[in-house]
Amino acid sequence: QMDIRQAMLLLTPAERICIQLAVIEGLSVRRVAQIIQMNENTVKTHIKRGKEKLKTYLINNGYDR
Repeated sequence: QMDIRQAMLLLTPAERICIQLAVIEGLSVRRVAQIIQMNENTVKTHIKRGKEKLKTYLINNGYDR
């Protein structure tokens, strides 16, 4: 859990909120876009970039199995 929290700190605020709402809370991209008043495609981009950063961080810290 500490590694996930540390990894989340590497994200931009927009990436963090999109990941939090869509991935962790399970909201749809459409709902996330409504909540944070952002275009759906922009939300998708933030989620994709955020996931890539999280993946890289976790792989670099031994979670590649």
